[in-house]
Amino acid sequence: TADVFQNGNDGGSQLTSTIQQSGDLLTATVTQIGVTATSNVTQFGAQNGATVNQNSNGGGELYSDILQRNDGNIADVTQRGDEASSMITQRGFTGMATVSQTSTGGGLLESAVLQTGMTDTATVTQRGASAASNVEQRGGDMLVATVSQNSTGSGQLDSEVIQRGASNTATVTQNGDTAESDVNQRGSNQMATVLQVGGGSGAHYSDIKQINSDHIASVTQRGDGPTSSTVDQSGFFMTATVVQNGSELSSDVIQTGGTGSIASVTQTGEFKISTISQTGDGHMATVMQQWGTPAVSEVTQTGTTNTATVRQ
Repeated sequence: TADVFQNGNDGGSQLTSTIQQSGDLLTATVTQIGVTATSNVTQFGAQNGATVNQNSNGGGELYSDILQRNDGNIADVTQRGDEASSMITQRGFTGMATVSQTSTGGGLLESAVLQTGMTDTATVTQRGASAASNVEQRGGDMLVATVSQNSTGSGQLDSEVIQRGASNTATVTQNGDTAESDVNQRGSNQMATVLQVGGGSGAHYSDIKQINSDHIASVTQRGDGPTSSTVDQSGFFMTATVVQNGSELSSDVIQTGGTGSIASVTQTGEFKISTISQTGDGHMATVMQQWGTPAVSEVTQTGTTNTATVRQ
């Protein structure tokens, strides 16, 4: 057990905390308030656990690095300041990481989570002008990643989720002028959901790749700028649903391999392009392009049971 509390001031204080624990239960709590803060927590042992709360009330950069190995693993990081960076590495049975970042001065928010346990859960919430999140989960039987990004200005939102294991679930929500989401899943029982909403003229891009069996992919994009979605599925039970609303809409769904294959694309707005290519067994593709012109759709199906419906 280790508790650190530091309260600086706006007169040039620089807060730094380093905690290293080895053995059994282990708990660390770090709270830093002031200008500029750095925290490093390293835990080796059984139950683990770490909570870091940093609040730079006068601006400055916040940095947090948590390393947990073996057994329990629980990490909770909350950062509020001009710029914030967080890194969490968990190697154990049950990894649980929660990151909450808020930029008060328009700086960049960065979060990276690496988990290699049996059951891993990562939740990242970022609110600021620009934000970047990377979640990588490998080797578990139940992997859950939830990323929520909200841009308060016209900055860039970037999210990357990589999952390797069984029962993978990724949920990405991005609200901002410009956003990019990449979801890469490999294993069985995969589900990916991406929601991108923007009120400006910036671009929104979503890329989902799912390999092996039992896939479900859902993409919803709304904005005034260029919007692009790519879903690439390979395996047995494939389902892809894409809904786009705005201008300059582009959707590309590729389903290869065999068995399931269902794809549905709905585009509402001007300048719509949809391409669906399905190879193997089930097949069913439905494309609806409405309002405005022009509209381009191309559906290619090879295999056993083919059905394609296009409405423009």
